Amino acid sequence: RELKKEKDMVANLLRANGQDYNHWLHLHHQKYIEENQDLVMKALQAYKATSTEVKEDSKANESSQLSNV
Repeated sequence: RELKKEKDMVANLLRANGQDYNHWLHLHHQKYIEENQDLVMKALQAYKATSTEVKEDSKANESSQLSNV
């Protein structure tokens, strides 16, 4: 309930100043993403490294299974 009241208050204040709430919110989302871009890049690199390791492990298992045949 309090969050709804706060959102409505901000939306009304923005409207009174000729601004759109959704546009304002979008700008804040973009700013937060930009401020945390390093974290996003680290997460993507960690995901890529994990994905590469899984592929390499899978290839190693396939090779060992083929050599056992």
